Amino acid sequence: MGIPSETPTPGKNSAWGLVLLCLIAVTLRVAMVAWNRDANDEHFTVIRLILDQHRLPLRDECWECFQPKAYHAAVAAVLACLGKSGAGNESLLLAGGLLNLIAGVATLALAGTAIHRYSIGGPWLKLSAFGLMALNPALVGISSQATNDAFAILFSTAALIAAGRFLERARPWPFLAMAVCAALAIACKTNTLVTAMAIFVALVAKAIVVAQRNGPVSVSVGEAAATPEGHGNAMHAFGFALAVAALSIANPLNQYSANQRAYGTPLALNMERNPSPPWFATATGNFRPGILSVAGGFFTFRLADLLEHPRLDNGKDEYATNRTSFWTLLYGRAHSLHYDNWPQTWRTEGRQGFRLTRAIFLLALLPTAMVGWGAIRESRIVVAGLLQRNGKALGDVGYGLATLCMLGYLAFVALYAYLYRDFSVMKTIFLYPALLALPLCYLRAGEALLMRLGRFPWAPRAFAICIGSLLGLYALEILSMIRLLAGQPHPF
Repeated sequence: MGIPSETPTPGKNSAWGLVLLCLIAVTLRVAMVAWNRDANDEHFTVIRLILDQHRLPLRDECWECFQPKAYHAAVAAVLACLGKSGAGNESLLLAGGLLNLIAGVATLALAGTAIHRYSIGGPWLKLSAFGLMALNPALVGISSQATNDAFAILFSTAALIAAGRFLERARPWPFLAMAVCAALAIACKTNTLVTAMAIFVALVAKAIVVAQRNGPVSVSVGEAAATPEGHGNAMHAFGFALAVAALSIANPLNQYSANQRAYGTPLALNMERNPSPPWFATATGNFRPGILSVAGGFFTFRLADLLEHPRLDNGKDEYATNRTSFWTLLYGRAHSLHYDNWPQTWRTEGRQGFRLTRAIFLLALLPTAMVGWGAIRESRIVVAGLLQRNGKALGDVGYGLATLCMLGYLAFVALYAYLYRDFSVMKTIFLYPALLALPLCYLRAGEALLMRLGRFPWAPRAFAICIGSLLGLYALEILSMIRLLAGQPHPF
């Protein structure tokens, strides 16, 4: 993932800026956990069943009981060790939030270290990339709730970092770390299978490129193993896949065997698919729109409607059209805690916070566009490296690991939205197990952008003001949510 062997030393101002950002990010997370006693989904019911009945519940016993149980078992174990097995739901939610606070801070530490080691971008650009991640409202919000997402994001991030190190230099400890962390991520949330698949593909790509460099040109994995070095790298890929599969199947927290016996499938979901959406005509069904058509859902970005209605309506019949646009919904949920208007205690009324949320949506266009542009640039480097058999170019971008992971999660969310069509399944946090890819793409675009803006003396300063203002508004948005949870009126 573009990580150099020696870590560059940031300037003094950047170091102080990093300390300040870390203090603000951690303080806001602590305050959110201190006041919040609600969550997007009722994971506390799963934890309660584990505590009361000393067993792992199956899908039909509650709405979230279909999930892998690593997070729920961890919360239950902590409460049991503290002698709080009979604690009420409020204490249970607090315990779950505190564990996620720890997971969120650990994720920041891992991701911040990775950003610092990236070989692209100067100190200030890296600092802004870290700030956009550390103060991202969606990431702060999910780290304060008793849900399994923060654990999934943590272990996926750790697996990607270990995989990046292993791709640089094949050693036992990074291999073990990436296999164990990938399996732990899957034990928290099934969709993190995408992380394991991305690592496997990156390992296969390295095997093919190394074999082509040291032997006859080949295009298949089998031929990639023709040389000793290619054979070793191919074995790494399939060894990783086997290790993750074995750890996941053997892990009782995944309940694959129990699900197979009870439901005839190892993966038990709690939703039924809806009919596929038409390409152009608008069609409704037994869901809360959501994707009404392929064209209207996946080929639109309704910024004007988002600015007019910067808060979701959660009903089935009355809603703003930005809710039916895949990209608009992801954008809104990525940059605002108030846009989702959920969970129940996080809801606002009237036009509370509209000015703040609208300002965030306008300023966030720049870094969001940069992430998209950076993803295109990264993808071009990966494709060119594969076509040209350029091992060095591919090695410099981690054999496309970060890009593969981000695109994989984006494809997952799009497929989820297409199959189920309810707006509730189009969640930005489903992309955050690929968290490391976002600052990487931002840095890739930022490096090119600042180079092009260098001829305009005012442009870099304007860029810095835009990003700095967005970070400030992020913090204000989170503070406004803390005030709301504390029972105080919305300040904006």
